Amino acid sequence: MFGSEPVYHALIYANDLKLSHYVKIPPRDMFWVQMWGALMGTLITVGQWQWLLDLPKVCTKEAPFRLICPAGEYNPVGRRLQMDFNLVPHCGSR
Repeated sequence: MFGSEPVYHALIYANDLKLSHYVKIPPRDMFWVQMWGALMGTLITVGQWQWLLDLPKVCTKEAPFRLICPAGEYNPVGRRLQMDFNLVPHCGSR
């Protein structure tokens, strides 16, 4: 994740700059459009995760909107281990 994801986004960004050059959009304008999109995407994603993690009884059978963990206790990290070491922010033992 830490190696391939930034490379992928850099290639997409370079591809967008190349396309904007072909259609005569100034590079500075394209840069600010890309930065605005990245900022908006980040804020929306963080807000969505905050909302999901603040739901009561998440990963239980009583979870609202049927937000249950598909693998249950047998997921790779394990829900109990994940909650005990507080690997998920704002998600204590529920």
